[in-house]
Amino acid sequence: MNKLLFSILTTCAIMLYSCSNDEGEPGGGLTLVKTLPGGCNNMKSGSLKNAVAENRDTVLFSLRKDTLVMFTGINYICCAPFSTKSMIRNDSLIIRLTETCNYPDENCYCKCMCYYTWEFHFTGFSGGTSRGYAVILDDPRQKEPAVIMKGTIKW
Repeated sequence: MNKLLFSILTTCAIMLYSCSNDEGEPGGGLTLVKTLPGGCNNMKSGSLKNAVAENRDTVLFSLRKDTLVMFTGINYICCAPFSTKSMIRNDSLIIRLTETCNYPDENCYCKCMCYYTWEFHFTGFSGGTSRGYAVILDDPRQKEPAVIMKGTIKW
């Protein structure tokens, strides 16, 4: 009986350790603190006349004290609603921009192009390291999500 109990407890301990997100797993320390939407996010059609001219799709990184800031901007159809998600996969930072319009059942779009922006704030980034990144756009009008920007974060 004691051997069985010891075996079960050992198995559970090993499973719990392997599921942890500590130093052993790539990206274990990088944590999303907040996401700040900007640009055309949440703008209504009446205020879109004041939107700035189109910019190129953009990814810029900066360090603010102990926070890694990833600024992301994309050109997309006006009035589209978005949700965002970040994850670490194979030691790369993956940002997923998901357009949440229930297309084709509803039409969320205005007849213009807008520049949508997000600031993703992360803690736990180690200076002197490089890490890959990718920005994926999930457009319900397309069959598959598309990688719209990718590269390497070097600091």
